[in-house]
Amino acid sequence: MQTSSEDIPDNPASAVRQSSVPLYTQIAEYLQTNFIARTGNKEIILPSEKKLAEKFCVHRGTVRKAIAALKKNGCVQSRRGQGTFTKVLAAAGKDRIDLILPPSSTDSVLNPVNYFLSIEILKGISAQCELYHSRLYIHDIPWEENVHIKILSLYEKNQSSAGILFIGYTGWERTISELTARNIRSVVINGLKSNTAVNSIGTDHEENICKAVAHLSGLGHKKIGYISGPLSSPVLQERFNGFVKAMRMEGIRTPEVLIAECGGLPDDGYKACGKLLQENPGITALCCATDYRALGAIRFCSEHNIHVPRDISITGYDGIAEGEHCTPPLTTIKTPLCEYGRQAVKMLIDTRHNSADECMRKTLPGVLITRQSSGPCRG
Repeated sequence: MQTSSEDIPDNPASAVRQSSVPLYTQIAEYLQTNFIARTGNKEIILPSEKKLAEKFCVHRGTVRKAIAALKKNGCVQSRRGQGTFTKVLAAAGKDRIDLILPPSSTDSVLNPVNYFLSIEILKGISAQCELYHSRLYIHDIPWEENVHIKILSLYEKNQSSAGILFIGYTGWERTISELTARNIRSVVINGLKSNTAVNSIGTDHEENICKAVAHLSGLGHKKIGYISGPLSSPVLQERFNGFVKAMRMEGIRTPEVLIAECGGLPDDGYKACGKLLQENPGITALCCATDYRALGAIRFCSEHNIHVPRDISITGYDGIAEGEHCTPPLTTIKTPLCEYGRQAVKMLIDTRHNSADECMRKTLPGVLITRQSSGPCRG
């Protein structure tokens, strides 16, 4: 057992002060990526709560919550009177993990949301694979009618694979069904309908959108428009359902004229915002299905002398970096995308001896990040 663990990079405090994500979550992620993952699968004792609090310039209670999060993720364990130690993984270094990217996810121009989601989730997958000393293989396979045959062949050639991760579900339904029939484990990350019997990591999009609507309603907004995307997408359909449900819970009518469906680029949000405001001049708030659509709506308002949030409040969803730095900074729902990746790898490795048809589903909550794009209704 190693007995020293002061090897945490200098000035970590600056790395965890640049986001609206709770500090304890940022500290847990920082420790996992910059310390635990670099231990070489050896048992290392963490610095004391006092020393960690000094390094991160936070209260000890914040450090305590970060350690609790690491325990929950299976990264560390405590021993009474001895301290907190990193966990040694029994089967480290023997597992291969295959990741199937969503179609065209590498095209950041045509699919900005897919690109952002994939990159953030990949960070978590990579960190957990490093922690487990697993080998990660990434495949960007174009979708076609017989794509399931290619993926089955991929697995059959690599029997050491612990399983296959999919970012998104749409388009891979038959593939995942075929894998399950052959007792090959897979996990779907994001994009899965809640009633589908497949191993999955995700969030409750309906509940998350409810948080955004409740926030706007609490500020006095009653005429709230919604900018959606194609409802053929399971994720966007769930977010839309959440909007309708939340409006009903708040006792607010939702006429169809207050809802606009558009593409996923900021320009699409720009046009949808213009259409909604032209047809419904009394709108005081816009709830957007994604941050990119919300950024387009903010730009439309800026170019047409509509002050945000004095004249209209705008909220987004996803928690992309651009939302934090736009003018005004965007109120949004941030989903723990990195944690999706970590938990997906953990689900594959920790349950690799289970039957493939033993389905597990883990739901991680989204967090409402309140910024300057939302304010009290002045109508």
